[in-house]
Formats: sequence, structure tokens, C-alpha cells
Amino acid sequence: MKKVSVLLPTNTNQTYDYLVPKEKETEIDIGSFVSVSFRNKQMNGIVWFDSGDKVDKAKLKNILEVYSGIKLKKNYIKFLDFYQKYNLIPLGKILRLILPKDKILESVETSKKEKAKNNLSSKTILSLTKAQKDASKKLINSVSEESFERFLIDGVTGSGKTEIYFEAINQVLIQGNQSLILLPEIALVDSLEERILERFGFEPAVWHSETKISKKRKIWSDVYTGKTKLVIGARSSLFLPFKNLNLIVIDEEHDSTFKQQEQVIYNARDMAIARASHEKSTIVMVSATPSLESLFNVREKKYNHLKLPDRIGSAGLPIINVVDMRKENIEKDSWISATLKSAITETLNNNEQVLLFLNRRGYAPLTICKSCGHKIECKKCDAYLVHHKSRNKIICHQCGFTDKFMKSCPSCNIEDSFLQYGPGIERITEEVVKLFPKKSVSSISSDNAKNVIDILDSLEKGSTDIVIGTQIISKGYHLPNLTLVGVIDADLGLASSDLRASEHTFQLLQQVSGRSGREEKQGRALIQTYYPDHPVIKSLTNSNREEFVNAELSSRKRLELPPYGRLANITLSDTKEERLINFCKKLSTLIPKSKRLIVFGPAPAPITKIRNRYRYKFLLKTDKNVNIQEFIKQWLSKAKKPNTTRILIDVDPYNFL
Repeated sequence: MKKVSVLLPTNTNQTYDYLVPKEKETEIDIGSFVSVSFRNKQMNGIVWFDSGDKVDKAKLKNILEVYSGIKLKKNYIKFLDFYQKYNLIPLGKILRLILPKDKILESVETSKKEKAKNNLSSKTILSLTKAQKDASKKLINSVSEESFERFLIDGVTGSGKTEIYFEAINQVLIQGNQSLILLPEIALVDSLEERILERFGFEPAVWHSETKISKKRKIWSDVYTGKTKLVIGARSSLFLPFKNLNLIVIDEEHDSTFKQQEQVIYNARDMAIARASHEKSTIVMVSATPSLESLFNVREKKYNHLKLPDRIGSAGLPIINVVDMRKENIEKDSWISATLKSAITETLNNNEQVLLFLNRRGYAPLTICKSCGHKIECKKCDAYLVHHKSRNKIICHQCGFTDKFMKSCPSCNIEDSFLQYGPGIERITEEVVKLFPKKSVSSISSDNAKNVIDILDSLEKGSTDIVIGTQIISKGYHLPNLTLVGVIDADLGLASSDLRASEHTFQLLQQVSGRSGREEKQGRALIQTYYPDHPVIKSLTNSNREEFVNAELSSRKRLELPPYGRLANITLSDTKEERLINFCKKLSTLIPKSKRLIVFGPAPAPITKIRNRYRYKFLLKTDKNVNIQEFIKQWLSKAKKPNTTRILIDVDPYNFL
């Protein structure tokens, strides 16, 4: 009897061998879905590459069932194999990304005979500018050839980037193939879904964490059979089993949200490029503020650069000015400067709208008892609890712990003794309501993300005057009557040890400034800062991105940091700090010698305790050509870790906390 290796949804890094009944041998190949008995349970799995284990066939169990109508394509299997090896993820965890629920297999079995709808096309190849036409022509040629090619659409806010990749999608539809649009935020899905319906006359399939399981089953099967032609979704939609994927679009490609930070760690943007390579598909990255990695790849001639330097129509780019907070007289418990207050008043008097930006949720990040000095901290994490006044809650933004906001101090029991330091957007909202009591004020953050579309509708209709938001509002929303953006604390992102702190701050401030003046009226942005001479702030106010990019790349090159070098972060955690320290010390003695690779650590993580687990880190730094994954595998295989210790490997890290 034939022996095959089967991948099962476990946390292990291995496959399991089974025998194939003779009558099923012709139905089975790599990528076939099967049902097997595993530890006294019946489980679904996928036939994977042969593990090479020499197990006596007499000890092997038979495969119980073969789902004969379903098999993953070999190029998709090869992509998953690359994905696993690059990110050093246990093999068994991959299956959970591919197959959310077992019943999907049954739904594919029943729907596989349905005919796919081919030759869909646009309802309306619209009036495009010359720059848009030139860019879209290159994309159309690429998808027509059905070959792997990488593009970066680099256009200022309001330049019509979406219309360019819509032209490419239209060509894919004509060819009867499939497209995927990846978005960094669920909140962006609804507005894009509406635009697609208006442009193409049908609703795309939507795939993200809030999509119902029953809907996911149908999408999975329709994507597999080729019936579904266009999918928009979050990171996990990258792992759908497309029949003929012709185009992948990464919208807001610079966004760090594409990097999944927990459980299965990977960068969806980078893995999308890998999938496009294996599928021989065109991939398009889109941004008004491209990542340094993408701009570097343009310079290295790896990406085709499609530039849109101008806004559509008569709209000009916003004028960006600095408010030097060192020269402003700010009242106690106030964060809006007199200069910004005056600009808001002027804008409202002109019947125009205002956006105030602060990238901090809640009411106040720190609460201290003025009587005894006690700080309200999370019991499970090394973090302060953030007061969310609108919900009367204190919340840990690390582990999600939530409790009622207390009236009396838990340390000294004195009532109403709390002082609150620093503003969140709730506190700014409270200040704005006091300053402009007759105006309609709304706020947007991930805490009320479900209401984003309603709030945006009210802005578009003119029923909201002022909106206060976190980074969720910085993405590609079109708000025609919004002419003023005020950044409350531009320095917040710069106070980080993250190597990308300057880059992320520059991108965020440029994106949010770009929400103003999207049509005929001139837009402007006022940026409150205590560091007006910081290179990030100066490049923004001078509208000189090239100056910032050159300086940042020069600094990275000097320090051999990405994109000139490579990093990997290894986080070890345990419920007992002493046990964790001992294992880290043991690991440090086993580091393989290499002249081309440096290992820093072990050291306590900046946030040392999260969810009652202590965390220590190693940071690996090397040049671009070293196989950092192989080094890590060899190193970690030398030590037997305690059962209570967890190891998280983050290749190309974004989060250093």
C-alpha cells in the first residue's frame, strides 16, 4: 500500500504518515484533502510533502476518507512551504490558515459542479488623467501576459490610485481570472465595497475576522471553483485557494498592520509578493507614503514605479504648517493651542469641516492617586491601565484586561483622589465639546470601528462639524468639505526606540494631512510639536519626501539595518522568571559562531510581563545574504526547552516591545 505524509492542524512542526487504500491511490496526490484518525479523533488534513520517516508500514493507520473533488494546486503548496520555512512557523498551524472549518470541504463537494461566471466587466474605463492612463496601461499589459511582475503605485493623496488598479481588475475580469485586494483595516472594507459595486456592478467577496463562518464556507468554495472573481479582505484572505489568481493588490502597502504580531507571525505584504511569484501573478502595491523597503526596491529596479504626483481636478495638496508648542500658552488640562483653536473657528465659520488627530485611544493613559501616589496598573502586565471614560472602564491595551473605573484609590481608599495624565481622543473630544458647544462632534478609533461608516456618512452629508480620530481615520477616506487637519501631538510616535519610528510618524502625519482639501477648496494642516526642527517635521512642512527618504536610508545603510541588513526577534516567555532566565542563559552558550551574524541578548523585553508571562528577547542582526532562518533552526535545536517556555520567532520584526 502507498504511504503518504499528512499535515494536520496541530502545533507541531511535523507531518504524520498514513497508508492509502488501493482503491483510493489514483485519487491522492500532494494537496489532496483527507480524513484520518489521530489520537482517537477523526481529523481533516492535507497530503503534504513526504516526511521521509522510515516507519514500519505495519504500524501505520489507513486514511479514512479522501475528498476526491478537492485538491490544492502544487504552486499553492509550494508557496505554503516557502511561507512556513521563511517565517519558521510550525507546519500544523498552517492548516488553520487554509481551512477555517471542516464543513467547508462538504460545501465544496456540493458546489464544485456549479459553473463559474466568466467575462464579467466594468459597468462604466472612466475619464482618466494622462498619468492614470499611462500607469493603468502598464498594469493591463502585465495582467494580460499572466506573468509575475511587481508594481508600486506611488501617488499623493487624492491622485486616483484606486482607479488605476480598478482598470487592471477589469482586464482580469475580461480574462475570466481572479483578483485579490488586501486591506490593512476592516474599517476600509465597506467604502471600497461600495466603490466596486458602483464600478463593476457586483459585490466582491469580503473575507476578514468578522465575516460569518457560514459566509466563509461559501466564499472558500467559490474561490476554489473559480466562481468568485474578486475578493477584498484582511491578511488571512491571502490564504484562500484561488483557482486562477491573476492579480494581487496591497492597498496602503506601507501600513504596519499588514504585519501579524501574535500566534502566527508574518508580514502579509511580503508573503503576498511570494504568493504572486508562485502563482505567476501581477502584484501591485499602492500608497501615498510608500514604505522605505518599497522605495528601496524601486531604486534597485525590482519594482516598476508608477508615479502620480498630482491630485485629480483642481484640488491642490494641503498647506502644512507647524505650531511650535514651546511658544504657545496652554491652559491646564488643555491640549489645543490658541493657534489651532483660531484655525478651527475660522474653518467652522466658513461652513467647512475639521479633523483633529491624536493616535491614542481612551481618555487618559495614566491615572495616579494624588494622596498616596498609587498608579493604576495591570496586574497581569507591566503596563498602566488606560481610562476609557465613555465606557467607565479601565483597560489594559496589552492583554485586554477590563474593569470598572473606581471612585476610590485601591491603595489608600480615599475617594476622588485621582489625577489623570496625558490625553487620549476621548479627552480631546471633551475639550472640543466645551470649546464649540453648538457644533456636532464625533470621534473615531478602533474602540468604535463599527461606527466608522456612519460617522463618515454624517461628515459627507455635512451633519458633523468636527471629527477626532486615531490612525484609523488617516486611511484613504474622501471627505470633500474637510479643509483643516489639526495634529494634537506630532511627537508621540517619535518617542519610540523602534527603528521605523521616524518612518511611521512621517507616513502617518502625511496621510492624515492628506484628508484635507480633497476638492476645490484649499486644505491645510497644523501640526502641534515641541520639536519643529526634527527632520520628520521639517520634511513634512517642506513637502520634501525625497529629503526624508534619502536621510533615513542613509542612516539605515550606515547601521546595516533593513533594507540593507536583516533582523530577527526571538521572544521567550514563561510564568516563572527565574526558570526563563536560566533557559535564556543556556541558549546564549549555544549560539553558533558566525562572523556575519550578531546576537544581542538575552535581555528583558521593554514590556517584560504580559498576561502573567515574563518575556526575554534575543535580537539577531546580519547582512542581507545570510540565511537567518537556518541559523535560528540550528541554534534552537541544540537546547531542550522547558514545557512551560514558549518561543516566538519574528523574522523581519516591526514590534520590538
